[in-house]
Amino acid sequence: TKEGGARNKQAFTLNGGSGTHIDAPSHFIPHGRTIDALSANELVEIPLAIVDVSSFVKQNNDFSCTLQHILDDEQLSGAIAPGSLVCLRTGWAEERYGKQEYYNYDESAPADAASAVRHMHFPAFGPDAAKFLVRERSIVGIGIDTLSPDSPGVAGFPVHHIV
Repeated sequence: TKEGGARNKQAFTLNGGSGTHIDAPSHFIPHGRTIDALSANELVEIPLAIVDVSSFVKQNNDFSCTLQHILDDEQLSGAIAPGSLVCLRTGWAEERYGKQEYYNYDESAPADAASAVRHMHFPAFGPDAAKFLVRERSIVGIGIDTLSPDSPGVAGFPVHHIV
């Protein structure tokens, strides 16, 4: 602090889609609710279901969680409760977070014409699993330990639109 009671201040700017974050409905739904329109009660004290697919990911960097993976998990753990947040544990971030391997760029592929970003490889939710979770299990959201719930290279971000 400076003399006379003045204080030093700092300002930070951070992309809202960086690190652990919530995608508001407005992220992909025109006129959908924004983060500030979500109540704290919608974000706390909700059931959590963790679907562990890390053994599949060790064999396939482009793993996509299908409806069958969800059903197999329910056979082991029981049906996913309505109103749950469903998190997919891929194990992807455990050894890769903070490293280039987290992005897993395909250096042999050309960059996307629109974004200039190289194609990436990482696990994600498949659209059939997302549809089932929303329509049949009435979940409130999904989480994943990768860059996106959508598989890289799949046009249109179907999982974002479903959930």
